[in-house]
Amino acid sequence: MTTGTAPVSRPGLRPRLRDRIMVVLRSFVIMVIVEPILEGRLRNRSWPYGLAGVAVVGSGLYVLGLITTVLAATSRTALPLSVDPSLPASALPRPLLGLIMVMLIGIVALVQSAGLHGPWWLRLLSLAVTEIVIGIWGLHVTGFGPARLLFVPVVLIMIGMLVLVIIRAGRSYAWWEFPLVLVLVGAAIISGVLQDSFGVAPLGFDLARTSLLETLSLLGVLAVPALFAAGTAVAELTVRASVSAGKLLQRIAGRRVLYPILGVVAAARLAKLVYDFSRWDRVEIAAPTIISSVVVMIALAAALLMIDRIAVHDRQRDDHEELADLSEHASRTAFPIGVGLVAVQLPLTIAVFGLTIVIALDPQGRIGWLNTALIARISSPDVVRALRAVVGAVVLAVAIRSARRGNRRIAMLLGATAILLGAGLLALVPGLGQEDGFNLSVFDLVAGAGILITIIALAVARRLTRERAAVLTVAVVLSGLVASRDFISDPVGAVLGYSGVGLALFGLTWDLLTGSAWANTAGRRIGIPSRVMLLFANSVFGLLVVAFGAMARVVPAAIPDSGQWASLGDWLVGTALVATVLAALIEALRDGRLPR
Repeated sequence: MTTGTAPVSRPGLRPRLRDRIMVVLRSFVIMVIVEPILEGRLRNRSWPYGLAGVAVVGSGLYVLGLITTVLAATSRTALPLSVDPSLPASALPRPLLGLIMVMLIGIVALVQSAGLHGPWWLRLLSLAVTEIVIGIWGLHVTGFGPARLLFVPVVLIMIGMLVLVIIRAGRSYAWWEFPLVLVLVGAAIISGVLQDSFGVAPLGFDLARTSLLETLSLLGVLAVPALFAAGTAVAELTVRASVSAGKLLQRIAGRRVLYPILGVVAAARLAKLVYDFSRWDRVEIAAPTIISSVVVMIALAAALLMIDRIAVHDRQRDDHEELADLSEHASRTAFPIGVGLVAVQLPLTIAVFGLTIVIALDPQGRIGWLNTALIARISSPDVVRALRAVVGAVVLAVAIRSARRGNRRIAMLLGATAILLGAGLLALVPGLGQEDGFNLSVFDLVAGAGILITIIALAVARRLTRERAAVLTVAVVLSGLVASRDFISDPVGAVLGYSGVGLALFGLTWDLLTGSAWANTAGRRIGIPSRVMLLFANSVFGLLVVAFGAMARVVPAAIPDSGQWASLGDWLVGTALVATVLAALIEALRDGRLPR
């Protein structure tokens, strides 16, 4: 009988591998999601008494807005609708109008309370917003008998708001201000609703719906900067995820693992390029579209190279500050650009509104040159493109100034955004019919093919080091997501039953979680209490516009379309962000390491 040695089992091998994978995944989640929230969240640092309660109310209003948006699709089929005969497609679920009204009361109270202790322009703006909303909702005079007198307290409240602004100017924040303003605004709006209940409501008219439409038509433009900035959230997350994955890969993977990973990723990218190219719409992506897109890409490369040449280079600042936080700077950049887009289009909107009134007062057409054709010409897409180009010129000037101050990569982001803002002018060139002057599918093909050719060239020349392989892996993944950045917004829209609001809803929530740090410090003219209240007012009002779009489905022309503005922000600043990071990765190939 012979005895043999039993094989030695290694039961700890699989758990060790599993633990290592879990550590990597946990590190990835921390870098992509947890760290941005911890760095950008709102913090209670010695807040004055009462401000924490205001933050709780603001958070509650935002949650209420999320609930309203989520319930919009179901409520349209399960609840009675408020229908305007002139806009039957924009029917609103009547019970949800009450939730919208609560949100509006809270927003106005936050804006008015923030304006009490701001500079003069903020006091005037907040008072104007408050008086406009109270006037729209409260001054109807539609009741019968004693109900007709309900407009009297509304007038007194409007006068009281003016007195409060005068009295509290120059004073410090007091805890009772927000509750007082909240009660006054709520009383004024509820008085208007009661007037309608005793007046035209029994006759079948819903003035609450009309008041909401008028409010959003006049003040909805104030939500545009937040909606525009919200559109960059998916691009920010895409960039952060790609760069974080590359850092982890470079940290833990050896040559035997890194090169096969690069090969698999490159093969998948090549397959996607071939598949996407085979599915191109030859009518949409014709020769003029390809030519205009290539021209824009050349202009992007030239702008990035020019800014790099004139910038004051600071290697330590580049590595430790700018690239790591570049995705965070995208939303900060997008908000003032959104303000600029609104500012240049505001005179055009006022002109169209004024011409409409003049034409209505001249039914005989005695003023021949005043007609609807003139309105169509001055509000045409060509005029809008020209106005965007004006904003682009300003952004380019700011980019050059920022580059000379040493903010090189932020300047590159601004410069790329400026080029995309002016890209629409190519549509004015005969034969180039691309609406925006730029097609992401063409960018995806050129960027992907260029990176794959670079991989092959470095491998043939035996210069594909481990560090360069990590850089190129990130570049391949990032370039592949250029035209597929809706991997988050599309599922959100599918859950809500309305694809137009997915990007805006996700972006507003992500910005509130990660972009609130500016309210943690006081400015020269605006203190922390005012900043906190403006933060919530801005986020909740943007969400109110999103909720309205989800409920109405068909948004009237006078009200901003949340989906369109978020998509514009993604297309302009989001694409510029991706282009800037790709440029930084190309630069990193020379150094043979991922920028920190």
